Amino acid sequence: LESYRFAFEASKRALNVSTAQYENGLVSFNTVINTLNDHIEQQDLLSSTQGSVATSLVTVQLSLGGGWEIRNNQNPIDLLPVDMKEQMRERTKQWKGVLQ
Repeated sequence: LESYRFAFEASKRALNVSTAQYENGLVSFNTVINTLNDHIEQQDLLSSTQGSVATSLVTVQLSLGGGWEIRNNQNPIDLLPVDMKEQMRERTKQWKGVLQ
């Protein structure tokens, strides 16, 4: 994600440079249009990547048994039924201290 942000910021700087060059008569307007298109592509890539990250985080949360309820900073293990916690402790007893 960071590389997409970096590319977006670089394309924004390139657009600013090409606009300044056009205003000073150093390049044609086609250069500005091309850098604008590149900037829009980078913005689109950044946005879609951010959306994919958010979607993936939701998928992980749901696959781990999470939901959408606000939990007021509760420990997730405290939300499980007692018998389920015991089954989990039994299955993972070799991982001492992971489940309290």
